[in-house]
Amino acid sequence: DYGTALNPIQFLGAVPADFAILVNGVAGTITGASEGPAGTYTIAFSGTTTGDDIVISIVKAGYDGEYSFTAA
Repeated sequence: DYGTALNPIQFLGAVPADFAILVNGVAGTITGASEGPAGTYTIAFSGTTTGDDIVISIVKAGYDGEYSFTAA
């Protein structure tokens, strides 16, 4: 259950361990995660260079989601 478009269930209070990162298909390290505004996160990680393919996933039980991008 993800709620509705008008009333979504927010992912609140996450910590770095609630996320995973793949860099070019290899597990990387999340070095930080800060929330603000509520349900919106800034994820910190290291060890990437321009052109790397990045996938950040939520690994907390009961949640599902990922964001993919190419490092600039």
